[in-house]
Amino acid sequence: MSISSLIRMKFYSIIIGVLCPLWGFGQANEMVLLEDSIIKCLNGIVTSDSDEDKTSYSSSLEQLLLENLTNPEVFNYSFERIEKMAILKPEDEAFMLFNWNIPLSNGINKFKAFLILPSEGVNVIEKFTIPKRAEKKLESRYLDLDQWYGCLYYDVVPFKKGKSQVYTLLGYSPDKKALTKKYIDVLTIRNGKARLGEAVFEGEKGLKKRVIFKFSSEVSMTVRYQEKSDRIILDHLTPRSPNMEGNFQFYGPDGTFDAYELEKSTWKLKKGVSFQAVSYTHLRAHETSLH
Repeated sequence: MSISSLIRMKFYSIIIGVLCPLWGFGQANEMVLLEDSIIKCLNGIVTSDSDEDKTSYSSSLEQLLLENLTNPEVFNYSFERIEKMAILKPEDEAFMLFNWNIPLSNGINKFKAFLILPSEGVNVIEKFTIPKRAEKKLESRYLDLDQWYGCLYYDVVPFKKGKSQVYTLLGYSPDKKALTKKYIDVLTIRNGKARLGEAVFEGEKGLKKRVIFKFSSEVSMTVRYQEKSDRIILDHLTPRSPNMEGNFQFYGPDGTFDAYELEKSTWKLKKGVSFQAVSYTHLRAHETSLH
């Protein structure tokens, strides 16, 4: 480790105090030190009793990432010991995504995320932020990263749109209250600028820029990419009874499956597809949260 790096890391450790110090300066691998510190912050979020302490650990984690993810070596490191944060990196290494939640005592979750873009010399860090006023008509809008809806992403599926490489993101919003949401979105990176949303989801009501599913928090919903068949398999949601239609906290899987299948750069909805449990062997990621 260089003297300048050591000084920077020691200075950082003093700033955040005892919350998430970078451990073991005698160790050779700077990335191991970073991973240890991330784990300590995440454990603090999980084990703290008060929302104030959870938020404090999360703030320290944000500062830790901002100080260290500019290091190009993060793209060469697996971070395989981290279990309580979603870390996504497509095969072409066009970006890395660090994403976590803060489960508060009232059952609400706060979400945090950083997008890391490789650049000559140092990486570029872009922060996802949730505006004070929630964006409306999300399925029909392009969103900059400062217009984020907030969720945990658990898989990334690259595909070509024209000559451009774009990235399908699968995400969900865990909630102890009545309603849970799952998202299928697209991340594009053009001229170094990241944006969410792309008109590539074709369904019964035409093209959408992202798909959002709402259902009861008492049930789970499958939304998974199957690499072998190049499709996103999903449970078909219905209300418990006809008079609850549109009241999504009473929606859940009915035992049938739909899928978005990739055809000519468009995810096209197919109803009533066959699905067997063995297909789970082709799934590439699992959902991660701090619940």
